[in-house]
Amino acid sequence: MFSGIFQQIRHYFRTPRYVLALIFLVVIVVGTVAVFGNSLEKRNLQETLRRNALALAKTLAISSQNALVANRLLEDLVAQRLLDNARLIDFLLPEDPSTSTLTQIAALNRLACLEVLDIKGNKIATSQCTPEMRGTMRRFYDPILRGKAQEAFDGFGEEKFWLGDNYAVAVRRIQAPGVIVITAAASYILNFRKEIGIQRLIEDLKDHPYLAYIALQDIEHYTYIAHTDPRLIGTKEGEEWFLQGDVVATEEGQMRLLHADDRRILEVTRPFFFKGRKIGLFRVALDRSHIERIWRQSLASIAAYSFILLLISSIGVAAISRIQEKRWERVQQLERELEQNKKLAALGNLAAGVAHEIKNPLNAISMGIQRLQKQFLLTNTPKTEFLQLSATIRKEIQRLNEIVENTMQLARPLPLQKETFHPLPLFQDLGVLMEEEAKARDITWRMLLPPSYPLLIGDPKQIKQTLLNVLLNAFQATKPGGEVTLYVEETEEFLGLHIVDTGIGMTPIIIEKIFDPYFTTRERGMGLGLSIAHHIIESHGGKITVESQPGQGTIFHIFLPVAKEKNK
Repeated sequence: MFSGIFQQIRHYFRTPRYVLALIFLVVIVVGTVAVFGNSLEKRNLQETLRRNALALAKTLAISSQNALVANRLLEDLVAQRLLDNARLIDFLLPEDPSTSTLTQIAALNRLACLEVLDIKGNKIATSQCTPEMRGTMRRFYDPILRGKAQEAFDGFGEEKFWLGDNYAVAVRRIQAPGVIVITAAASYILNFRKEIGIQRLIEDLKDHPYLAYIALQDIEHYTYIAHTDPRLIGTKEGEEWFLQGDVVATEEGQMRLLHADDRRILEVTRPFFFKGRKIGLFRVALDRSHIERIWRQSLASIAAYSFILLLISSIGVAAISRIQEKRWERVQQLERELEQNKKLAALGNLAAGVAHEIKNPLNAISMGIQRLQKQFLLTNTPKTEFLQLSATIRKEIQRLNEIVENTMQLARPLPLQKETFHPLPLFQDLGVLMEEEAKARDITWRMLLPPSYPLLIGDPKQIKQTLLNVLLNAFQATKPGGEVTLYVEETEEFLGLHIVDTGIGMTPIIIEKIFDPYFTTRERGMGLGLSIAHHIIESHGGKITVESQPGQGTIFHIFLPVAKEKNK
């Protein structure tokens, strides 16, 4: 039984090569789509991070430009105030003012330093200026001394705004030849720049969870002008190859991926323009860890979806293949049945003529033998010898008559006496009959029957004859010590009877011809038993199939239609 079941399982999962090729193709396609989707997702996430960094750099640049504009407006106001102070002082001062007078005026107007110079630049008088202020003064008023300008400025409108920490004005005197130089206290402007300046903007962003750093560098020495880490202001960047390449780039800037402090970072650079001139370079670095975390989650989702798609596709391909295989097997079976029906039709025509021609002589011979028996018993001929001879002749005539009847049975529709019957008595009769056959052949005989049965529709005698023919074939094919098993199972429309033997098995060529009339592999066989069994089962609306492999036994599957009302 179990060997037959295993053979069924092996047959069910036997997959053609083209199905494996289709599944392999599905694996390649799904894998390619998954890899491409993963790569595209990674690029999209990285591009999103890059655009966010560039947007942040652009926002910083605009904010920084606004801060510089505000700083310039303040410087303009301070410069105008200092010029007004200088002209008023020139009008009020005597031609040769004293130091005390200048000191008093500087204190009243909150000026850091007030100087009066002659036309050659020599000091006539000066207020009390701090030593630091004197050390940082520059001769910015030389154009006035040379007569090329009426006023001059120092520290105002510096392109390098980060260097401007002194603010002074100088005007040519009207009341006397010479120059008045006023230096303002820069703390007010510097504090204003600190409150609204670029460093303050950058420091306000340093607590962002995805921000690694923001820096502004000059374009000459790549010195940090502003940085989220104030300790780096004034230091230089060593990786000038990347920054130099960016200086000549467009406003979109450049991008690179790097590691810094055990963090995976995406850094973009963007030139900083003010009034149409490039004065610095913004560098914005964002942490990639959250992007890579999202990418890994997406990768897991893609892998899961790909696996599900691959599984569904493989199941679909296997199911379609199985359906196509069953359809092909059904087509082949129908073709075989059609061919067999053609053979049976031709055999029927032949058998009808031959049987008609043979039966009449056989009847005449049989009647003649009976008459001879009666007449020769009255003579002196030895009775024993005559009776043996006549009995042999009648036995052979009877055998010929059975052959003719069997042939006619294949050639004409069966006269079935259909009825609704319970199969249990049929199985009980088969069990008793086959038990004796099994003992005679030293074969183990088993019947595995369910606890209940459906009612069958058919001719019980014909069905019993069919099962006897198939079982006898199974016993004849099984060697001593083997097994023959009949197990029964119910399907939706049929009662399945499976006869399993452990005999010599059959080759595919023999299986194709097993139900052909007069085909036999035994020396004394007639080759009609399985043909008649096939004809009987088909006439009942059932079906009979066979599975076998050389050396692994044979399984006959017989399916009988059940009654619509199942009285089990």
